[in-house]
Amino acid sequence: MKTLSSYIKSSDTISIYLLAEALGCDRSTLDSWIKDETLSFPKPTQLGKDEIHLISQEIQGGLSKRPTFNGSYNGNADNFIINHNQIVAANSKIDTLINKQALNEIRTKIKPGKENMFLINTNMVMPCISIDGVDLFFSDKFSQYLSRCEKNF
Repeated sequence: MKTLSSYIKSSDTISIYLLAEALGCDRSTLDSWIKDETLSFPKPTQLGKDEIHLISQEIQGGLSKRPTFNGSYNGNADNFIINHNQIVAANSKIDTLINKQALNEIRTKIKPGKENMFLINTNMVMPCISIDGVDLFFSDKFSQYLSRCEKNF
């Protein structure tokens, strides 16, 4: 499972391309977030002719300031539901964030009928943060489900 921390190659910076992959968006989306002053997204640093990086601690600090919402998976609609009207306490580590595409990859590997399977329990609360329509989930809150699933892969 790839969490935010697994994309950070050094303890100091992350390339803008790897950050886009980690967050589950494209480079142009990141560019628009950086330009949008209301999002307070950290500014990149030019490290070389073609290398644009962001400081990892600034990214994690910025993400930790975002509100956390309750999310869940609706099996009938095969969709993630985020309740943007219900802000909750995070009590989670920012470096455990996982994007929606990664969750879908895990979900598609799960065979129906297994006990305690991930995302089969539609009452399972999945805390998440949202940035302009991109949802990131705190994987430490459902790691018990993931560990059971990984044994079945």
